[in-house]
Amino acid sequence: FQPPDAAAFTSVREEFLEKHGATLRPRSLYQIKRTLNLYFKWQKPIDKITHNEVVSVLDGIKRPSERAHAMKDIKTFFTWCVPRHIPHSPCEGIRKVEQKDRERVLTDPELIAVWKAAEAFEYPFGPIVRLLITTGQRRGEIGGLRRSWNDPNARIIKFPSEITKNGREHLVPYGQMTEKILSELPKTGDLLFPARGKPENAFSGYSPSKKHLDELIKGDHEKSPVAHWTLHDLRRTASTQWAEIGIPQHINDRLLNHVTGGKQSRVARIYNRYEYLAEKRDAVELWEKRVAELEGRAGV
Repeated sequence: FQPPDAAAFTSVREEFLEKHGATLRPRSLYQIKRTLNLYFKWQKPIDKITHNEVVSVLDGIKRPSERAHAMKDIKTFFTWCVPRHIPHSPCEGIRKVEQKDRERVLTDPELIAVWKAAEAFEYPFGPIVRLLITTGQRRGEIGGLRRSWNDPNARIIKFPSEITKNGREHLVPYGQMTEKILSELPKTGDLLFPARGKPENAFSGYSPSKKHLDELIKGDHEKSPVAHWTLHDLRRTASTQWAEIGIPQHINDRLLNHVTGGKQSRVARIYNRYEYLAEKRDAVELWEKRVAELEGRAGV
């Protein structure tokens, strides 16, 4: 096998993102582009990249979930490169990263400790965290929230299919607590949480902001009252609490924009397009009432 040229990895990476990226949904393209540009920066011909060099990069990624995403994306890239640029993928033989599902659910005192710290935290991260609690939506969806997606009169956020994980439009009704958070945000452009210095991009400074939030939660105490938690744990906590306060599982699923839809059959999920807006609104108002009760109890 003779490759057509000894193209540099960086140029092949751009070719891949342009050609293969055209077949992907915007969210998927954003994810794979971010991963390849962030972790894989070889300045050498693509046919000189070895199996051990790929493994070395993956081993340097500490978070299991991030490492799993990186492995999937780099395997996709090198599979695409065969036989365009190389005869074999250097990813051959690399085993899939086994991810253990997180089970962390915050207790009531932990949840309110996060809530109160987020109230005291500056824009944009503080409001983002509080919206994650009140809505149970994903970090990327809330952080990328646009004014044009929100109908304040109907109190509904419409997440377009291009940005949702499952590629389906997602309607999220909200109550007075969420309405108050949204109404107090600065009057920016369409993006409610733009990146600092780059108003055309959504907020992205999660790691340093989360670290500062943890310091705020800890305060002057020797040990933090909320340990080993992630922003995604807020979503799992919301879903768990929804079940505890009596929200039916099929409504729980729809609030999370999960395709499962409770006990519906596959055929029913295809043909039943009812949005359950009234039921979802009842659920979120019940949830906001629960959060307000916890907050009030903590202040006593």
